[in-house]
Amino acid sequence: MDRRLLTFFFGVALFLFLGAVLAPHRTPEEQLAGAVTALFLLLGWIAWVARPGRATSLAFAAVGFVSFTVANSPVSIGLQWLTIIVLLLGMGTTAARVYAVLIVLRTAQVHLTAGSAPSLILSETVNAVLLVAAGLAVAGLIRGRQQALEDLQSANARLRESLRDSRELALAQERERIAASLHDGLGHRLTTIGLSLDYSARMIDRDPDKARAEVLRAREATTESLNVMRSTVRAMRPTRLIDDDLLASLRLFATSFDTTGLEVTVDADLTDSPPPQRAQFILRVVREALTNVVRHSGADRVLITVRDDQVLVADNGHGNEAEPDFGLRTLQDSATELGGHLSIDPHGGLDGGCLLTLTLPETP
Repeated sequence: MDRRLLTFFFGVALFLFLGAVLAPHRTPEEQLAGAVTALFLLLGWIAWVARPGRATSLAFAAVGFVSFTVANSPVSIGLQWLTIIVLLLGMGTTAARVYAVLIVLRTAQVHLTAGSAPSLILSETVNAVLLVAAGLAVAGLIRGRQQALEDLQSANARLRESLRDSRELALAQERERIAASLHDGLGHRLTTIGLSLDYSARMIDRDPDKARAEVLRAREATTESLNVMRSTVRAMRPTRLIDDDLLASLRLFATSFDTTGLEVTVDADLTDSPPPQRAQFILRVVREALTNVVRHSGADRVLITVRDDQVLVADNGHGNEAEPDFGLRTLQDSATELGGHLSIDPHGGLDGGCLLTLTLPETP
């Protein structure tokens, strides 16, 4: 329970306590004792709120027990409940139960000392038992709520740590994927260019025709290297919807591959525009598919077919027998979470090229 709410209840209980101890029928000495006790109750509460712990809980409990004797009135039960709550939160269940027993024993002792009738002693003692039992129950509920809140905060902390670790792992895997792509694609081509230029430099005087042919091959490799670099940079850029329009976003994205020599055609037949989250995921799938086409397929033509519950990306390359890389595996997992499926047919595309199929459940 929020300590501000407990403080409100303390204020009400203290007000009732003062009303009892400062009543006109009280002697001046009793009124003074009540006022002093109220002051110590206030100081004890302030100390506990500021530093809730064993020492402040015990100090407040001591003043609370004194207030029970000084008040000698049922209105002090509110303070006793608060004292039980303070002990339970600050020192544990055992301390709260011991205090409850002390209240019951004090009630019985007061009536025994006063020589009250046995029936009155019994009834007052039973009433005290019921009141402290109710106080323990209320304190237990508050402690349970606090424990649940602490468990929730702990779970949230573990979840945040897990999400941070997952993000760091995903970033590390993505960096590894990009590094491998640059090494295997761009690095290999640059090495080939260097060897070609070295060879042409050696042959330029002895066989100018061979040197010229090697320079042309180096020029072609340079173009391929630029395409690999562009596709890698394009894959790193986030895809965004344009005014929540999937088709406009797909067509604009498709035209960005013109510089790679890849002709991308979008064939769309949608009943309604998909929700933004779904459209964004489709864009991610298409981006990954086109990037892989440029990197690995050797294709020069791609057809993107978009339907309400399916998206197909077909190329006319040499097919792809390799296992899906990290990017595609991540998208396959995301498709499953959305209730769909992402599959790859190595030779189901155009002229035996690769076909990527994204199937999604119908939108309600």
